[in-house]
Amino acid sequence: MVDARVAIELEEEVFVKIDGTITENEGESFGRKTKYILTKPSYCLYVDEVGCNTSQKSDGNVGGQKFVVGANQRALMRASHQDCHFTVFGLTNALGEALCCVIILASSEVRAKDVMGLQPWVTTHIGNVTTNLEENSHGPDKYYPYGPTCHPNGKVVETLVTCSENGSITSEILSQVLKHLDTHLCWDRTEATPFLLLDGHGSRFELPFLDYIRNDETKWKVCIGVPYGTNLWQVGDSAQQNGAFKSRLSEEKALLLEKKTRSAAAFSNRTA
Repeated sequence: MVDARVAIELEEEVFVKIDGTITENEGESFGRKTKYILTKPSYCLYVDEVGCNTSQKSDGNVGGQKFVVGANQRALMRASHQDCHFTVFGLTNALGEALCCVIILASSEVRAKDVMGLQPWVTTHIGNVTTNLEENSHGPDKYYPYGPTCHPNGKVVETLVTCSENGSITSEILSQVLKHLDTHLCWDRTEATPFLLLDGHGSRFELPFLDYIRNDETKWKVCIGVPYGTNLWQVGDSAQQNGAFKSRLSEEKALLLEKKTRSAAAFSNRTA
């Protein structure tokens, strides 16, 4: 991190507050004493990967959710068993700001509707949704919602949707992610080199990724942790965060199925 100029090394260890300022009071400090002070937190990046599936077969109830039924009856809920694995890959900086959401589909190609999304039940669309794409795009209540947009330091970074054979990270996708960030964030490499902390997955050691980060024009300083230490190197990889994400995902899948069912019924009534 010192080599990347995102941190400096002091002569003696000091206590540091959570906001990065030095303190002599141990009670105000965050963690142990350190000789290193982070000076460019916006250039210091962390990642977390979460594997997901569109199928609701294994979702179960969310937070002990209960259903009211008659005596001697079972609660039968509509559920989709359509199986499609995907990985959600989130990037944040040392300020805690979300930088980019990456979605990796288990597929051989990415279609336009995979990137744009589709909500035919939306009633607030403007004019013809095919010809008025811009007015009906980007937002949870839009006909084409797209993925979440991040706004680090006032810049706009759209969701990157890509694919691999089994929906997991590859060296090519890692390179694609960094290129996506370089395009939207425009790092000033005369100030510091973007720093990325990764775990020891094999994709980090293949040529497409290594060639990209070693190129003088797109240089990155990447720290790769030893294998089998994902819980340490993926800073956001906690049971609390991943559990909360998957619980919310289960809720959203159930809500999506309900909306699709109602939308189909409304369409049938209109055409009957």
